[in-house]
Amino acid sequence: MEEESNDTFFEFMNETVYYNNESAPNATYPPYLGAYTILFMLEFSVPVLTVATLTVLLGTTGNVLVIFSVCRYRRLRSSISFYLVSLATADLFLCCVFTPLKTAEYFLPEWPFGPVMCKAVAYIQLLSMSSSVFTLTAIAYERNYIIVYPMKAKSACTMSRTRRVIALIWVTSLILSAPVLYGQQLQRYDWPVYTAYHCQKGWPGPLYSRLYAIYVAIFLFFIPVIVMVAAYGRASFELWASEEVTKSTPNSSGRGDSRDFQRTHLSTISPFSGKFSRKNSKLEKQQVMKMLLMVVFLYTMCWAPILLLNMLIEFSAINKNTQLVWALQATFELLVYINSCVNPICYAFMSRHFRDGFRKACLSCFCGRRLAMKLQLQGRPHLKYQHSAVTSSTGSETFHSF
Repeated sequence: MEEESNDTFFEFMNETVYYNNESAPNATYPPYLGAYTILFMLEFSVPVLTVATLTVLLGTTGNVLVIFSVCRYRRLRSSISFYLVSLATADLFLCCVFTPLKTAEYFLPEWPFGPVMCKAVAYIQLLSMSSSVFTLTAIAYERNYIIVYPMKAKSACTMSRTRRVIALIWVTSLILSAPVLYGQQLQRYDWPVYTAYHCQKGWPGPLYSRLYAIYVAIFLFFIPVIVMVAAYGRASFELWASEEVTKSTPNSSGRGDSRDFQRTHLSTISPFSGKFSRKNSKLEKQQVMKMLLMVVFLYTMCWAPILLLNMLIEFSAINKNTQLVWALQATFELLVYINSCVNPICYAFMSRHFRDGFRKACLSCFCGRRLAMKLQLQGRPHLKYQHSAVTSSTGSETFHSF
């Protein structure tokens, strides 16, 4: 009986697809079924499945490597690295929970996971978004503070403070993501041949839905992005100004302590590298700033389109039940999926120490810890000197910068 009902439903769906493909471009489609007008097109289904699969595989592997590398290797332990662990945790929620279930929703006739998972998936998406943007904002503020107020930052920017800030970020994100638990509901649709349940927004009225869209777009995205742009803009200007002062007074040492502190917190070269570290300080500081700016840029480019589209839909600027809008929604959601796996790739390309950490982590998994260390030292002879210098002077490996 159930098989006959499903067969009848899919016959109804095929008729709907045929009707919608033959209708005018501005025609309206039945609620929620707009996706099915493009579901059976290979140019839609193949990219969605491919991107979602790659996101889950690469995102899980990359973000686990970030967390493992920072926790396992002391050379990577710094304030910014702990922030990046927070960012990787948020991305893991998105690529391991939200992406598979949201992708499955496109290819299922109804939501089969129940009302609890309906709310949980929407909550995880908003939690990942808010914790990511707040973490990026905290990084931007700290980088700006270290560069603009280097002497004050010596006592303010500590590891214990970083842990407290990260805890505050997650508690705040958990609270600010709560409204979606009320708005996301399991909606019932009584079709002529089938009764289906779909996971959708179910606010009491359009006013509440619009207020929620404004709340998410303005307070959880645009304001933090503006703060980040202002912070990095000021930090970049201060770096440029300090370089100009250094060029004009090459022998001055009035701000030596400040420059040393900036070097320790902004460079990707070990502070035990001596003359090599000082010689390449400017280049390394610029590289870290470029990497952080790239992470912010990717986050903004991946999240802004879907938020803007949702705003247009909520304010009835466009018809959400058209084939074009459904295709745009799917495309923009793919960008969100992609964002959850690109950060580790960015770290690997733009941070030598993260590359080393990833390489060590992979070698440890497949070759064992001792063999991994041996291969690492054979491939990077200068690490022998750094390792012996650090262990002889401190008794253990430490690393204060990113």
